[in-house]
Amino acid sequence: MTTGQRIALKRKELGLSQEALGEKLGVSRQAIYKWESDTALPEIEKLIALSRLFGISIGALLGVEEESTCETASADELTEAQLKMVEEITQRYIDAIPKTAAPKRHPVLRFLLAAAILFAGWKLYEKLDNVEQQYRNLSNQVQYVQRDVENSISGITSRVENILEAQNSLTADRDTAIVSTDLRNDGITFSFRAVPKTFTADTIAYIEVNNLGVIETFGPFSPEGNQTFTGEVTTTLSDHIILSVVFEDNGVRQTQILKEYTDLRFSSLPTLWVRDDFWHMDLNEPYVLEFPSKFNEGQIVNLNPSMLDVGKQLAENEPSAEIKEMRVGLFLNKKLVAWADPIPVPENYIGFDDHLFFRFPDLRLELKEDDILCTGVLATDTYGRILFDQSTPVYPAEEGAILLHPESYQQDNDPANYTFN
Repeated sequence: MTTGQRIALKRKELGLSQEALGEKLGVSRQAIYKWESDTALPEIEKLIALSRLFGISIGALLGVEEESTCETASADELTEAQLKMVEEITQRYIDAIPKTAAPKRHPVLRFLLAAAILFAGWKLYEKLDNVEQQYRNLSNQVQYVQRDVENSISGITSRVENILEAQNSLTADRDTAIVSTDLRNDGITFSFRAVPKTFTADTIAYIEVNNLGVIETFGPFSPEGNQTFTGEVTTTLSDHIILSVVFEDNGVRQTQILKEYTDLRFSSLPTLWVRDDFWHMDLNEPYVLEFPSKFNEGQIVNLNPSMLDVGKQLAENEPSAEIKEMRVGLFLNKKLVAWADPIPVPENYIGFDDHLFFRFPDLRLELKEDDILCTGVLATDTYGRILFDQSTPVYPAEEGAILLHPESYQQDNDPANYTFN
């Protein structure tokens, strides 16, 4: 069981929702979700708060020690462990007294001495805690001041840049907007409006579209009665498009950037995200991957539907793209080894009910030292576009005994670079 699964289990035992647990800990529901889905670990102070709330040790929460019920005591009595500690401290104190003193080990005296020692220790702990809190407050104040200074500098810089841009601009007014999209054919149409600062009866305008470094020119466009140039241009939907207006007057051309668009195509695609359990997986034999493995790792893939989100709607004429079909595969050096089959939720699964599960078939795969394995999701959206996402790859390490992540790797989600048959 992972740390996230233990947090989810203990939360449900207390009858708390993610939002309610977040309120108790002073964090958002999204933070609780990330902890329980193992995409993030709680900070130290939050781990301490969780262990107190759940009544288990931090080690048990992290899975590094067996879970046990912690002994508790009221404010005016000592636990058995504390009494034993006091007994030992008191005995050492008495043993240090010269023999000639011949002290009597009166039980009441020993208890009072122990209580005094514990009280002094507790007061010292309170003082240290207060010092630490004061340090945190001072640190927070310094960070607030630093943030205010950075925001002020950033604001001044932005205003200066706006002033310089306005002074050097060729336009008195300009604007662009996305009019429509054709997601099935990767097309997009923009509207533009540009009013030149300097205008004559001979002024005409062109629109230049820099689409991933390829320049397209549209026009010429004639002005309207108020010396305003307007129109529409259609180009290929991509992740880097720059629209510029080119004013021409008696053969003299001047260019002004209207707007730069980034990540349009990427944001229009549904979101894919896949993870598997290959990390740190022991192999049954050196350089041999077998399903089922001796620890039943890797064979089952868990997909979180919240990570399979719809795309961004770029224009009102087309609804957002959704995932229509999806397949999960095992890939060796970017070549398909086997497709996984969808399965019901495993009986031993603890977590969110809406997760999707896939199981790879039984197989035996002989690996080489430089082989790279990964899980991949191949999907088609409602507009027929192909999407792909790979998990963090692994390779056989320690003489083929275990699968580990490479120290560095290049994420490759281009389906054109994979073989699917």
